[in-house]
Amino acid sequence: MEEPQQEALKPVKSLQEFMQRHGLVDWPLTSEEHTESPAEFFSFASSEQVYEYLKEQVPFPKHVPESLLEDFESLWARVKAHEATLSHEQSRTPAEEQRASD
Repeated sequence: MEEPQQEALKPVKSLQEFMQRHGLVDWPLTSEEHTESPAEFFSFASSEQVYEYLKEQVPFPKHVPESLLEDFESLWARVKAHEATLSHEQSRTPAEEQRASD
């Protein structure tokens, strides 16, 4: 009965042994057997054709550009606020600096 426990404690010496111990399957077995590619995919002559095909088959989510624009505008507003703060601090006179530190 102790044999399975001893087997589990024994370090693996190869990838095959690791996969067998954990019940894994070598992946990919072969690309031809496990992928489904439309015949027209292999007839593309340029990257532009591939781009157009993918653009039709996998449309870009419409909310992403809007979300990126909102994030950019928010970041830009923060940059401008920091810029204004730094600009204001640099333009203070020594007397204003003294009052600010008191």
